[in-house]
Amino acid sequence: MLTLEHINPQVICFSEHHMTESNLGLLNISNYNLSTGFCHQTYQNGGVYIYVMEDICYKSLDLTRYCEEKIHEVCAIQIRTITNLQIMICMYRSPSGNFYQFLKLLDIMLMFLYQPKTEFSICGDINIDYLSDSSKKQQLS
Repeated sequence: MLTLEHINPQVICFSEHHMTESNLGLLNISNYNLSTGFCHQTYQNGGVYIYVMEDICYKSLDLTRYCEEKIHEVCAIQIRTITNLQIMICMYRSPSGNFYQFLKLLDIMLMFLYQPKTEFSICGDINIDYLSDSSKKQQLS
């Protein structure tokens, strides 16, 4: 199932897009550019990507060392404002992926990205039910 999320009007995030590298750029959204993304090489489905409004100055972040298919699929951009640094992260975790490996990769990635005065926005589909109390929900929180 394709998940579309707006972090803000300048950024559109897609998770579980089911595309390959060869057809990733086929989706054209008026006034937006494909900035970064992650596609499966081995499995089908999954994946994440981010579109950014054309007139926004941003930097795509290379997070491939933190990506593992089905476990922690992630891409991110950085936008510098006058007062702070904004990092927008889009991620996907398959329900069949190893949850503890997901937490480990997420933690390492956030430690790598952290800088003072950095504001993080994280969206996507991590397949954790936040409407019920579960150990996975508690561990992620």
